[in-house]
Amino acid sequence: MLVLVGALALFAVNLSVLTLVYGVFAPVAFAVAAAQAGALLLSVDRPREATGWAVSAGFATALLTVGDAPLPWPVPAVGVVTQVVLVVVIGGLRRVGAPVGRGAHTMLDEQATKQAFKTLWAAHEGGYTVDGIPEEVRPRTRAEGYAVQAHFAGETAAVAGWKIAATSQAGQDHLQVDGPLAGRVLSERLLEPGQPVPLDGNFMNLAELEYAFRMVTDLPPRDTAYSEQEVLDAAGELLLSWEIPSTRFDAVETVGEAQLIADNACGFHLVVQPAADQDWKGVDLAAETPSATHSSGLVHDGAGHRVLGGPVPALTWLVNELSGHGITLEAGQLVTTGTCAVPMPIAPGDSVTGDYGRFGSLTVTFC
Repeated sequence: MLVLVGALALFAVNLSVLTLVYGVFAPVAFAVAAAQAGALLLSVDRPREATGWAVSAGFATALLTVGDAPLPWPVPAVGVVTQVVLVVVIGGLRRVGAPVGRGAHTMLDEQATKQAFKTLWAAHEGGYTVDGIPEEVRPRTRAEGYAVQAHFAGETAAVAGWKIAATSQAGQDHLQVDGPLAGRVLSERLLEPGQPVPLDGNFMNLAELEYAFRMVTDLPPRDTAYSEQEVLDAAGELLLSWEIPSTRFDAVETVGEAQLIADNACGFHLVVQPAADQDWKGVDLAAETPSATHSSGLVHDGAGHRVLGGPVPALTWLVNELSGHGITLEAGQLVTTGTCAVPMPIAPGDSVTGDYGRFGSLTVTFC
């Protein structure tokens, strides 16, 4: 509510100043004032985009007020800088869960996270999408997103492992997030090689070529970060992996990272098989160049370094992400580390083959 009131006040003041003081044509002044107020509202959930709006509106204001006017020209520029700073501050407070906008936001309690999860699970089971989690129980921070996601564990026989979404810059740009997201792999969604993957209830229809690992040692939460070598020592089998993600949202690019995490980081189906060569720890997986081939003949070339600089650095990120949120990566669980190639469009009747060179190949069909 505070941000809404501030945005309305900003709109009224800017519209008045632009029209009455600087004589800007009313419809143009209305559009600029609306953009400035909109940036303030957008900063609650999308600070990066809001800053862009604020800067653009600021340039427009500066250009419209050049020339003779009762006030010196730098006055609007000072106001623009002030607004941009305000947008960034509000966005920053929002990211750490501070109480800004829509009433004082406090951490969601267990009942609220469960209610938020029920919205997602109903969509998951019903085969439909929603525009977002209800406002009153919507997660606002990564921690709240993981708290909602944790309820997926209560709906599965076992958490078979973890997945990482948005490990490339292209993936982060598409989802409009600032970094990777972790999600649980549900045992019922982990399919055997040769088992057709059903696409009923899948709203993304993409297949992602990945490397995965099976852990042999627990990595519990701790105060200091795990090193790459520690994580490497805790990893056992190298796995070839095709991830088939999906979503419970109408538009994944608009809901923000907290809701995406709550939605299990777009987790859906996963197919893995052990690599043909298990002597992998001396190999630079970042330098590997697997490829994905569609039954239509379409080929997407991949690169191990696309995933946070390599599959092992990506695995290390996952370990430390879980540790930071009080979660143990358990022995026996697998981790699939993100797509090494541009995701492959799929439909029922299609098949895709991942060629991992010395490590073998994995073909998946869809029904």
